[in-house]
Amino acid sequence: MKRILFFLILFFLSLHLFSQELSDWTGDQEGAQENTEASQFHTQPITIEGFLRTVLQYQYLIKPFPQNITNSHADLKLTVNYQGSITYASFSFYATTEYLTNKDPKGILYNLFDEAYVQVSFANAVIIFGYYKPIWLTGDDLNVVDVFLPYDWSSAVTRTYLEKRKAQLLINASVYLGTRSMLELFYLPLFNPDVIPDEENIWAFPFSKDLAKVKQRFSRVAINNSYQHSITDSQLGLRFSMTLSNIDFSFFYAYTRLRFPRLEDRNDSLYFLYDPVHIFGVFFNALAGPFVFWGAGSYYLTYDTQGTDPQQIDNHIRYNGKIEWTVPLSHLVLAVEIKGIQFFHLQTHFSYSGYAVTSFYDNRTNLIMRLSDTYFNRALTPAVEAGVSLLNFDWYMAALVDLILPENLSLSIRTVFYEGESGHYGFFAKNDFFSLSLRYEF
Repeated sequence: MKRILFFLILFFLSLHLFSQELSDWTGDQEGAQENTEASQFHTQPITIEGFLRTVLQYQYLIKPFPQNITNSHADLKLTVNYQGSITYASFSFYATTEYLTNKDPKGILYNLFDEAYVQVSFANAVIIFGYYKPIWLTGDDLNVVDVFLPYDWSSAVTRTYLEKRKAQLLINASVYLGTRSMLELFYLPLFNPDVIPDEENIWAFPFSKDLAKVKQRFSRVAINNSYQHSITDSQLGLRFSMTLSNIDFSFFYAYTRLRFPRLEDRNDSLYFLYDPVHIFGVFFNALAGPFVFWGAGSYYLTYDTQGTDPQQIDNHIRYNGKIEWTVPLSHLVLAVEIKGIQFFHLQTHFSYSGYAVTSFYDNRTNLIMRLSDTYFNRALTPAVEAGVSLLNFDWYMAALVDLILPENLSLSIRTVFYEGESGHYGFFAKNDFFSLSLRYEF
């Protein structure tokens, strides 16, 4: 309810802020007729865009016994944009039939509002406030650099990286220091953890499944997984970015909380706790002929600086590096990526009365290779991808085809195979799938 109230307040505040600009446009109607393009811009400050997508997913489970599962859902995103002379507002709604089974009405409403923010531009600065998705590095599912937005892990197939991110209430101020550098400040008054799928979800983590076993074995145990918001959970961020020749790099600091929980036993009640953390990181991107290099690294400084507290998540580093080579043959692109997490003192599980609950946090080093090409003026994009864990040797393979059709239609085909006894990919060894997605943009 608070989220909806804020959305409405922000909407009417935006109308108030833009009222002066609207009156200016009305007064300038006669002069605007002398310039057709300017007239069209002034008389159409509001634009509406979005997409409608339907997804068919076919799951072919082999283990523990052969079975097939077919399901489908539809997504609708609607965005209303307002463009003024120095102000810009965007209100996005995202509805999907995946959430209609949510028993909590608040859960449905929470996912309905995607973004609602206002942007004000000055000569050398930009200020954004509202529910917004600041993305520092797309594809960063390990939170190496992209550290502020919670991630929805309940649908690992059909939605894009940005769609899985949840907008947060924030204030973002960007100051341009010349033409090649920028300083960004972030303030988020509240914290929201990642959305963790429960044990019935096919993409459930071992944590959720182990926790369900504990609950089944000990009926007296209460699971308290709700997060109580507090102004003391405010998050802060600072990033400095610069471009030198063909190299982009940035340094950042963030004070936030770990997105995955740890468990704490309080008189037969297991609480989800999210430890505060200081994050120091760096990112770079460079071009060298047919090659593109980029990498990111961050140091997570928790309150267990010595690694001696078994109840706290330990300090660790996260890293992500990638090389892309545009092969001088057709539009072929070969990408090799390595990413991982390294703890200084690893805690692999939590324990309750002798029952182990697998931790979300583990050492991880994954190697991913992708080969893609484009045909017919980029209308057809096939790709193959494979990833392997260098610690557990579990792996996955995927084939992908994206096709742009006439009339703003696009078709996406995905098929993925997982294999392994344990590890990041082995957890989903039963989740091989084929999906077909048709999308219409307007």
